Amino acid sequence: MKELVLTHDVLLKGWGGIGQYWFSLSDYTIKDISQLAELGKPEELSQSEYMLKLGFIPYFIVNNEEVIRAYVEVLDNVKLKNAMKKMNDENYVESFWKYFNEYPELEENWRYFEDNYILSKAIEWCEENGIVYSMPK
Repeated sequence: MKELVLTHDVLLKGWGGIGQYWFSLSDYTIKDISQLAELGKPEELSQSEYMLKLGFIPYFIVNNEEVIRAYVEVLDNVKLKNAMKKMNDENYVESFWKYFNEYPELEENWRYFEDNYILSKAIEWCEENGIVYSMPK
């Protein structure tokens, strides 16, 4: 039985790779769109339509802002949470990193949260798409 092992490298491909990675339902591999360019897409199909026709589905995607927003939501620092709520979308990520450098307690759980957030998104994607997965041994 095929399964996707959620290794560090597999998870990293979901990090910020908007439209870059596609998952093959036939062999459970993750392909970079540039590797698939030579497949000769018919002009009448969009790239996405063609990929789906070939048995690929878009790989899960997590971006920096998404992880930061989720992290801010779980913080105990009410002052910081309120300050971040006032930030507009354009300055959100930059503002977070400024606060991150000012508040050492933000760093304590950041890496753990980030890793678990990405893993949870990968698991959610697998379950939504009927992908059999496992964790590395």
